[in-house]
Amino acid sequence: MPNTPGTLQRPPPASEDEATEELLVATLPSPEATGALLALLSVVSYEGGEPHPLGSRSQDLLAGAAPGRLLAAFRARLAAVGERIRARNAALALPYPYLEPGCVQESISI
Repeated sequence: MPNTPGTLQRPPPASEDEATEELLVATLPSPEATGALLALLSVVSYEGGEPHPLGSRSQDLLAGAAPGRLLAAFRARLAAVGERIRARNAALALPYPYLEPGCVQESISI
């Protein structure tokens, strides 16, 4: 956790002279606090149930022709973005599919 600690036990050094190994160790959270944070992140990032990719849910609250057309246009744009990402990833040695609309969940995810 030293790269991205969830908490600090004291303020970071104000100057370069204060930046000692002892201060760094005293500033980082304890192993117990780090473990608790990792456990919390594991729980809140768990995606239970069926996945619902962006734009896939039924929009029953949107009644009428105009919202239906807007939703169809949104889904078409998502499909086009997905195609562009897949085409770009095909040429990469290490693809990055995580922002492809099919991988983005239609919810508030941490």
